[in-house]
Amino acid sequence: MTIRNIEHCLRPRSVAVIGASSDLGSVGNTLTQNILTGGFQGPVTLVNPHHSSIGEHRCFKSIEALPEAPELAVIATPPDTVPGIIEALGKKGTRGAVVITAGFSPALKQAILDAAQPYCLRIIGPNCLGISVPELGLNANFGLNAPNAGSLAFLSQSGALMTGILDWAAARDIGFSYVVSMGDMTDVDVGDLLDFLAADVSTSAILLYLETIPAARKFMSAARSAARAKPVIVIKSGRDAAAAQAAATHTGALAGSDAAVSAAFRRAGPPKEVEKDGPNPRLAIRPYPNQWERWTETLDGERILVRPIKPADEHLYGAFVSKLSPDDIRFRFLAPRKEFSHKFIARFTQIDYARAMAFVALNKDETELYGVARLSADPDYLSGEYAIIVRSDLKGTGIGWILMRHLIHYAEREGLKELSGDVLEHNTRMLDMCRQLGFEITADPEDVSIRKVRLKLPAPIQDAA
Repeated sequence: MTIRNIEHCLRPRSVAVIGASSDLGSVGNTLTQNILTGGFQGPVTLVNPHHSSIGEHRCFKSIEALPEAPELAVIATPPDTVPGIIEALGKKGTRGAVVITAGFSPALKQAILDAAQPYCLRIIGPNCLGISVPELGLNANFGLNAPNAGSLAFLSQSGALMTGILDWAAARDIGFSYVVSMGDMTDVDVGDLLDFLAADVSTSAILLYLETIPAARKFMSAARSAARAKPVIVIKSGRDAAAAQAAATHTGALAGSDAAVSAAFRRAGPPKEVEKDGPNPRLAIRPYPNQWERWTETLDGERILVRPIKPADEHLYGAFVSKLSPDDIRFRFLAPRKEFSHKFIARFTQIDYARAMAFVALNKDETELYGVARLSADPDYLSGEYAIIVRSDLKGTGIGWILMRHLIHYAEREGLKELSGDVLEHNTRMLDMCRQLGFEITADPEDVSIRKVRLKLPAPIQDAA
């Protein structure tokens, strides 16, 4: 449901190979050699309880013994060991994993999701060939040639076709920004990856090979959004019933018929020839939720409108940003930021209401933007992360309180069980609001400058003091 923490899978600064091996020809050995020789500049650690070293590289007996948490773990161990490995990685602080291993039952897939959920650790796979990020020199895959660097992202459900396309591209000097073998898509799926790639500055176009779509509505909204930002090219297999059944068996997906996929592509935007015969199911996108529009007043009596954001609101951001202080920008983005590009703002204003929400506070004529509150749900749609910013010259007018109450009410109605956020320790105004709203506030063990805030839902909403 979200791109949260996917950057740890696709832009890692450190990597661990779990199941590294010295046995030539084994999956663990091939992975190890591909990663060690690919040119990746970050730390690479190896884990295998049966080895103290592999070649010239030290091998650790356990995840707990690692000197620090790897940002990405690539796992090639027997299926029944993976849930415990995921849990150990989550406790260590890892937030991304690629599971190469195949042979997962539905129960075992659920077990790895359950192990990852408390840590929002994102998983690519299982049953995949791995990933390559040529710009980083990261070749964390089994059985694929190292691709050249470029600006085309390639996502595939088929390892065999992926190998063929990479060989074809190498002969023509075509490079890639990312190559992702998606496998069974137990956690991270094609919709999540499309959302990530749509905003990725190193990617100018996206190539997809799909056998089935496991979450048609989610895919459709992600594809539509991505196609607004850059070309999306789709190759679809399973055009006859036998091929569709084979694809469904391979991936365990829910939607395999070509007619259903064709309908999704036509609604979403990416180009694909659509068959004229056969069923044409309708896959609905949630319309603009006008029931969440609300007129209210600030503490100084000004009448304002709070409503869901619209793409047309993009033109309001220029004046809004010009009235934000450097401190307020730093409080919102947890780092200084001097420029807000058209592409950056467009990603904020063009959302699918079935998968994300942002509320804006506007003057009565809807010509001035006063503040924005945003919700990003975790993959299980049980918890969400919030962010809020109010124009600096309007502090103390109650707009922040209005937006927060509205956002909390929305999260409750959506069935979320928890709302959380990261707040800089010097952002005392936000921390005071969180205390009064009933948020639990704790120090971030990984960054002393950040406070973790969490609110259990449903929760009573307190009035501003």
